[in-house]
Amino acid sequence: MSIKVRHLLHILPNKKGFTLIEVLIASVILVIVMGSMTMVFIEANRAWTQTEAKLQVYQNAREALSRMTRELACAYKSSSAASTLQKFKWNGGLEQLSFTAAFNINYSTNEYDLTKLGYWLDGTTLKRYKKDYGGGATGTWSPIAENIKTLTFRYYDHKLVPSPGWVTAWDPDDPTNRDYLPKAVEITIIAQDKQGRLTKTFVNTVYIPTH
Repeated sequence: MSIKVRHLLHILPNKKGFTLIEVLIASVILVIVMGSMTMVFIEANRAWTQTEAKLQVYQNAREALSRMTRELACAYKSSSAASTLQKFKWNGGLEQLSFTAAFNINYSTNEYDLTKLGYWLDGTTLKRYKKDYGGGATGTWSPIAENIKTLTFRYYDHKLVPSPGWVTAWDPDDPTNRDYLPKAVEITIIAQDKQGRLTKTFVNTVYIPTH
C-alpha cells in the first residue's frame, strides 16, 4: 500500500452505521411519541365534538323555550260566554296546544292585539301557529326549532278539587273540564343535536298572570 493511501485511511474518521438495538430503541421511542400525539388528537376531537353538540342542543331548545314562555305568559280568555276566541286547549289527539294571546304586533309603538297561537311537534320539528283576529288573515304554521324529540305540557289547575295541582290535559270544550286559564304551564322539551350525539331535557314553568 502506498504512502498516500495509508495517509488517507489514517485521516478519515472511522464511521460506523446504527446497530440493530439502536434502531429498535429509536423505533420504540417514535411509536410512543406518535401514540401520545394520536391520543391527544383524539381527545381534542372528542371534546370539540361534545362542545359542538351541546351548543346545537342549547341554542335550539333556548330559542323554542324563550318564544313559548313569552307567548304563554300573554294567554288571554274572554269573559264572554259567546266569545269566538280560541280557548286555551290541549288537543291530545293532534298533540297541539292552542290559545289566544294578547300578542305584541308592533314593538315600536308598544301596541298589542289578540292573536291565535299554537304549538305542534311535527316529527322532530317544533312548529308554531299564528293567526291574527280580524282582517281575514289566514293562519300559518312555521318551524321554530329542529331536532326536538318530545314536547309535553303540564297545567297547574288552581281550581282543582279537592286541592290544586298539576294536570296533563286541558280541554275547555268538555263540560266537566276547565273553561278558564291555568295558573301556570310547565313546558318540557327533549332536544338533540343534528347527528343525535347528545340528548338533553329542558323544563321551564310559565306563570300566567291573568286571574
